[in-house]
Amino acid sequence: MLQAPIPSFQRFAHQVEVYARVAEHAPLFPRPALAAATVQDLLSVARSRGLLLTGGRFTGKSTFLRHDLLPLLRSDPSLYPIVIDFMAHEEAEPGAVILQTLCAELQSQDGVVRRTARKLGLTGLSLGGMQMSPVQAEADDFKGVLKMLRALSAKTGRRLILLLDEVQRTQTSDHGRRVLLSLARSVNSLNVDARPGPRILATGSHAHKLRKMTFGKEDAFHGATVRALPPLGGDYLQWLHAQVPVRGRPSSGLMASAFDRLLHRPRDLISVCQVLASYDGNPQHVIDRMFHLLVEECADDGKTEFLLHLRDLPDLPLALSRVMAEAGPEFAPFQLWCKRLTAALVQARRKLPAPPEFTEGEISDALNVLVARGLIWRGLGFVFEHARFQRWILSLDPAVEFGLAAPGGQPVSALLSVASEQGAPRLVS
Repeated sequence: MLQAPIPSFQRFAHQVEVYARVAEHAPLFPRPALAAATVQDLLSVARSRGLLLTGGRFTGKSTFLRHDLLPLLRSDPSLYPIVIDFMAHEEAEPGAVILQTLCAELQSQDGVVRRTARKLGLTGLSLGGMQMSPVQAEADDFKGVLKMLRALSAKTGRRLILLLDEVQRTQTSDHGRRVLLSLARSVNSLNVDARPGPRILATGSHAHKLRKMTFGKEDAFHGATVRALPPLGGDYLQWLHAQVPVRGRPSSGLMASAFDRLLHRPRDLISVCQVLASYDGNPQHVIDRMFHLLVEECADDGKTEFLLHLRDLPDLPLALSRVMAEAGPEFAPFQLWCKRLTAALVQARRKLPAPPEFTEGEISDALNVLVARGLIWRGLGFVFEHARFQRWILSLDPAVEFGLAAPGGQPVSALLSVASEQGAPRLVS
């Protein structure tokens, strides 16, 4: 018999900061073999242009960087790692974060800081205790960054390793893009001047965004390697299961499916287990049922607000979001098959006698609406800003969202089967 009421994630949501702190201070799963392999790869000649690691949001990239890579790098007396953390300074302009971090490192080196400050003309703008005029900071990025890296390299006598966490944030401002480009080019210049030279390892939550930064010669990481960070797997789940107090420990077989449902986000799974542990004295089948309910509510936290936001969209952006969710990586909004599917959805929603025709300009404007609303990212391709968005959109019945039936009584599901011979994905309810 149930000894305590089934907990609600809605109640948990109000305590999210408390449980997030608990999760952040929970024991960390070590990944020494992966860290050693990553460092070996990073220091190789093949990675002189940089190594970019991608992974979903909150899937353990920063934890791996700080608790596995960084200690290993610091243990080598020939290396001098520097962490530039953009998420820790979310409100700051990303270019200033780079400069501030480098200036702070210089400031920690006795004697060199004053000489470097005089050479760079640092006056006016506070950057980690130093002053730099905004004009100088923008006009002299490359020379300034190169001088700072050379000064750090000379003073420390060690090989510089720059670790950039969530580097895609640099692309949110012109100054951020310029400073990052200056940083990357400075590293490239030092790699030509000396062997072994410095290295850059960067992390990012969107593979598309990182790949865009490697595409052309004018991009910061042209020639760099983009690689997915291996996700936490069965060994992690076994380890975590053993950490959960027995009184609230779900059956081990449930952990893998729950982790998949939570998009491999360790903090979410740990937080659910922390809530579950506060309810003791229940038989195993009740614990498992409570665990399942908590996982579902955690996975859909924010879904109601998202769907309200989605349904507020104009017809064309709404239709494009559905087609994009169905098509996945094959989404090609300007190709004929994709335009037909989009038009069929708009026709059904507006109850038109025939599918409307949209120009490429209208489609592009509609895509920009999705970008402006924070739903998708548009670069070399298209990707949802959060993986949950795709799943939530697919959970909607298109027959309900776009009209129960098309003109003439034809069901929407039939309209959405007009995928052409070009191999378009079929949209189904």
